[in-house]
Amino acid sequence: GQPQLMRRWADAFEVHKLSVAQVLVTHADLADRGRFINARQAMMHLERRGVITIANENDTVATDEIRVGDNDNLAAHIASLIDADLLILLTNVAGLYNANPETHTDAKRISLVPDAKAVTHLAGKAGSSGLGVGGMQTKVEAAQAATSRGIPVIIAHGEDPNILTRIMEGEDVGTLF
Repeated sequence: GQPQLMRRWADAFEVHKLSVAQVLVTHADLADRGRFINARQAMMHLERRGVITIANENDTVATDEIRVGDNDNLAAHIASLIDADLLILLTNVAGLYNANPETHTDAKRISLVPDAKAVTHLAGKAGSSGLGVGGMQTKVEAAQAATSRGIPVIIAHGEDPNILTRIMEGEDVGTLF
């Protein structure tokens, strides 16, 4: 599926005359200082050349002991690696809610979370879509990791084709950690 995924990213950024490149990493790459620095330098070089880096876990070589395990925590690691100004985690819901919106019709989206640790009890396991491995739980874990390094995080609804524009314009969408 990687070639198809990269083709979709390339098509999406082609409209803005931007190129993409894929960087494959494992937890071991991020845990080893030398490999971390090499990955950082590669991504920073790509950025300087105007290339958007698409980071993904290197499933072909990752064993259980060196897997990151989910894309949310991988994203938090990568955000730290490149000193990101913001981490945006897209999902199939509009953000973190005060209750599970699938089972509580009165659930309200939480717009701002000052401390990700304080809301871990609200983050359930993977939802009913069957597409994810961690659901809101891994997104809140990733938010904890990123915010502990000074990187704000937004969890928002990725099926909205204008979500990134709306976020960059400062609209109150998703949940800001």
